[in-house]
Amino acid sequence: METRLFRVIYAVEFLAALIAALEFWNYVGGPAHLDYVPWYWKGIMSIAVAVCAVKLTVSDSRPAMVKWLIALALLVAGCGLLSYYAHLNEPQDQGDEQDQVVPTLYRHSSRPI
Repeated sequence: METRLFRVIYAVEFLAALIAALEFWNYVGGPAHLDYVPWYWKGIMSIAVAVCAVKLTVSDSRPAMVKWLIALALLVAGCGLLSYYAHLNEPQDQGDEQDQVVPTLYRHSSRPI
């Protein structure tokens, strides 16, 4: 095939891998925890995962393939650690407490019971 066509195919694969990385991270890590991860970490890690996936496809020898597979596994583990860190440091809910009703008016009756 022509080199230009390969470049287009790899660009489409990169975009698909980027979407897959974000969706996988959202599904596994949980959307609540992913909301507390800073946007730049989400961007860096997702782009790095997509690049590793394309490089894994492009690699032509077994050692290069193993190198990119290990890099991909380490990045996915890093995504998991970021989600776990966000889970540990997320703000606590304050709405679980019941409001106590304190009477403010004392009614004193003058009638005998």
